[in-house]
Amino acid sequence: MRASQEYQAHVLRFAIDRFRRQKFAHCGGVLVSQFGDGFPAISAAIVDHARRPKRAYRAVADAFAPLFLTIDLPEDQAAVDGLLLRLPRGRLQHLRIVCVNDDPSRHGRARLRWRIERERAHETSPWREVRGWFAKRRFRGHDWITIPDQLDPAAVIAEPAVRLHADGVYRVTAELEVAGQPIAHMEHRFLVGDPPRGQRLSAGRSDRLAQRAVEPLVEARR
Repeated sequence: MRASQEYQAHVLRFAIDRFRRQKFAHCGGVLVSQFGDGFPAISAAIVDHARRPKRAYRAVADAFAPLFLTIDLPEDQAAVDGLLLRLPRGRLQHLRIVCVNDDPSRHGRARLRWRIERERAHETSPWREVRGWFAKRRFRGHDWITIPDQLDPAAVIAEPAVRLHADGVYRVTAELEVAGQPIAHMEHRFLVGDPPRGQRLSAGRSDRLAQRAVEPLVEARR
């Protein structure tokens, strides 16, 4: 149950994030079609029949924040790996931090702080570990930006260019501050490099494993 709820939370946040980045371009709004269950059921609702929020409830609430920060990864260079995108190692990547504002009270200047750090490493060579460690100090920045107006489309407010040499799970965070107080926060994870060795399968071996999984079903049907 937990895995299915986490998957639902990820999918809804991913969809809302993607549509909000297209504000006024290809999308005029986002609507969650099923909010609550009317009776005990397995459904796509984000609140159950007893009005207890599922995991997707918080994800949807965060994704609908009036002042919203998100990250646009270079998907043309990425591969899908589970629920995350996997970027190639050692290649210069241009990440775009995007701001969407639907709050009429928010405008003017704000301070943006962003940071990219590796959370967890895969198996890698000592040389790549050393290069990744020295590169960490380049994976942060701050700047003054202008908050887009409520009637403006989504705006790219920063475009960090980074070269990630170490394999693993990375986290990018960004925060907007006004008068020293945070007004918006973003956190996103992605992968870099090759999958761990245990996850790598050759095409031939993958086909053989798939065939072995199907054989018992064929025998049962006979």
